[in-house]
Amino acid sequence: MEREPALPDHGPGAGSAALTAAEPLFHETGTKAELLPLADQRVRVRGDAGALEQMLLNLFINAAQAMSPGGVARVSIEAGEERVVVSVSDDGSGIPPESLARMGEPFFSSRPAGTGLGFAIARQIADSHRGDVTVANTGPTGTLIRVTLPREGTTHIAVGSA
Repeated sequence: MEREPALPDHGPGAGSAALTAAEPLFHETGTKAELLPLADQRVRVRGDAGALEQMLLNLFINAAQAMSPGGVARVSIEAGEERVVVSVSDDGSGIPPESLARMGEPFFSSRPAGTGLGFAIARQIADSHRGDVTVANTGPTGTLIRVTLPREGTTHIAVGSA
């Protein structure tokens, strides 16, 4: 049985649920998430809502942990005719080149308490939905992660306020 998937939308969805779940960590780290306005409030993809929620939660956790107090993670969704792109950016210090080469490798983490599973699991979930997760940009002013998924009209993807 397929659950209705959702990426945050300005209403219930996988994204909203993931952002709500990540809110305590943003608070604990003295950071916050900012949701950028959507042109299309009703973007849908085909997939499992619980898995998509986990994928986004992992990316939100990584963003919160990468930033210093006062940092802001920005989440946006762009919908094309065939693809949906969810972007998660942070204003942390970026990913060092030696770590970037190993991103997605299970159990590799540059954080002392990290498990090294968050990005690997996010990538696996995107792959299982015929999409992908990429590090679009990283540098001393932060990192931009992009999730690209096929737009197939059955799962609500939305980013809503937590």
